[in-house]
Amino acid sequence: MDTSRRDTLRDLRHRLEGSPAQSRRLDFIFPTLRTARQRRGEAPRGVDAGAWATTAYNDELEDRYGTITSALHPEVVLEAVFERGELRVLADGATIINGIFVGPVEGPFIAAQWNARLDSFNPPTNNPGRALVNLLRKLIVTENQALRDQVIALELQQRTMKVTIAQREAALNNQLYGLYGLTDAERRMIEQG
Repeated sequence: MDTSRRDTLRDLRHRLEGSPAQSRRLDFIFPTLRTARQRRGEAPRGVDAGAWATTAYNDELEDRYGTITSALHPEVVLEAVFERGELRVLADGATIINGIFVGPVEGPFIAAQWNARLDSFNPPTNNPGRALVNLLRKLIVTENQALRDQVIALELQQRTMKVTIAQREAALNNQLYGLYGLTDAERRMIEQG
């Protein structure tokens, strides 16, 4: 099973890395984030409106990165979902990015790309929220429906295998814990490393 998943991941990476990608604008990830230009009219009187608006924009952007960062830790489980026309990113089951509305053709393809990248994302120590957002902004741009279908299918296949492997490992661990007569506290200590 591990070998099959490795081969599936290799095939998926080959398709993702062999296709041209572009970075989407920040307002794709944060559709409600108003630009500095949109904020100029809100500047207090007597203040340089451009500088004030840029600062307000940057502050809100850093707040959003900070909110995402607060949900990230070394063992975080990240997942992209596309439901009812909306793309969302979950961290340990809690939504950290949402409000990205796309069509039924584009949505599953973006979610598959995101999940493939999220699977290997390790939060860096310096501004992990920004790193995650920049990772999500990079998307393949293609009209090749076969490539789209293959990426979606391979990502689903590898995710299914990952769940199966985790279930088998948990069952094996439970058998070993039983053989050694470990208590629940001892089991938790082993699982936490």
